[in-house]
Amino acid sequence: MAMTIAEKILASHSGASKVSAGEYVTAKIDQVCIKYSILDIPKQMEEAGILGGLTSVWDKEKVMVILDYWAPAVDRNVKVAQNHVDTRQLVKKLGLPHFYDVRSGICHQVMMNKGFVYPGALIVATDSHTPTYGSLNCAGTGIGEAEMAWVLTFGELWFRVPETVKVMVNGQLAPNVMGKDIFLHISGRYGMDFAQYKSIEWTGTAVDAMSLDSRTCIANQSVEIGAKFSLFEADQKVFDYLKKRTCHALLPVTPDPDAIYEKEIFVEGEKIVPMVAEPHSMGVTNPATYYNNIKINQANIGGCAAGRLEDIKIAAKILKGKKIHKEVRCILGAADWE
Repeated sequence: MAMTIAEKILASHSGASKVSAGEYVTAKIDQVCIKYSILDIPKQMEEAGILGGLTSVWDKEKVMVILDYWAPAVDRNVKVAQNHVDTRQLVKKLGLPHFYDVRSGICHQVMMNKGFVYPGALIVATDSHTPTYGSLNCAGTGIGEAEMAWVLTFGELWFRVPETVKVMVNGQLAPNVMGKDIFLHISGRYGMDFAQYKSIEWTGTAVDAMSLDSRTCIANQSVEIGAKFSLFEADQKVFDYLKKRTCHALLPVTPDPDAIYEKEIFVEGEKIVPMVAEPHSMGVTNPATYYNNIKINQANIGGCAAGRLEDIKIAAKILKGKKIHKEVRCILGAADWE
């Protein structure tokens, strides 16, 4: 039976020759990423009656812990500083080798840059934007601390095999149109929940030509429309990025030609323009030209969606030779320290 990318990854990790949408499987996990919320896991295990809480993990090499957004601790924020101390102590107690302290960055970018993410892998993290890893042909999804406690103990988790939506973007994108514009075009047209607990496969000539940074932005944002996974096929751009970062074999996963999709969406790349989402929903979008003479008080360039080199280069190009208005605060925050 033909399968999509998500179905192939879940089949291979559950020991099945084939799976289809709607089935339930128990799948082996390749890697986990835990943020500062790791401190909640021992408490929850104790409350569930597990004496001693979190005393060991199933595979230390497959656990990455990072302080993420809460680094460094804000001045006078004693609670955050104490969280850092407690996290370091727990990591040391468990003997976890992959701990990234305050000079690291945002969890997903660090995971990718450090080689923990690779084609065909199944990764879970205690963060909703884990579908980010789909830009590297990897099935990533966010889970809660209670689920993570189970994964840390047994190295596996149950999944409902999701239906897959195929989004094909063809044609040539206009200058200054990026991955975020494609995503806002989709979210504005189809709504915020059309991909609820579904996998999305992004394909087409415009996607092929797109930078890895733009693909990563799309994968990152896909949780905002409910996606369980957001997957791109692996190409030379992926291989070039990973060859110096990971020791894992690069074995790309592709959908079968006759794979069954719940829905197929076709987008003409030439018709996409720079887009803006209005507060507080990515379901309300308009072309940037729709907004004229709108006064702003703050501009934030960066974060896990738009803090990569491509974003910073474009911002630098726009701002070169200019000054920030005295009534505007401009914040630049790269996704990681590399």
